[in-house]
Amino acid sequence: MGWREVTFSLEAPSFCRPSATIWARGWLSGERTWFKARIVKLRRRVPTIHVVYVEDAQGNANPLALPNLKEANVNASDLAPLT
Repeated sequence: MGWREVTFSLEAPSFCRPSATIWARGWLSGERTWFKARIVKLRRRVPTIHVVYVEDAQGNANPLALPNLKEANVNASDLAPLT
């Protein structure tokens, strides 16, 4: 196994603006799943996007249905536009 080249884009996708509501992946019970999240800020360091999880995919805002860490820094690859 050789070195793998890993690149990160420091540019956020066009739908990622502070206070926007988007889909973001997070951890719940050992599984990565999608949650509705609000973007708090964009950072210069990787991971570049700081989000707050607000609901699960079914619209449940109960704290037990959200990730243990209510806020997280995520990469653009873990985000999707809310349509």
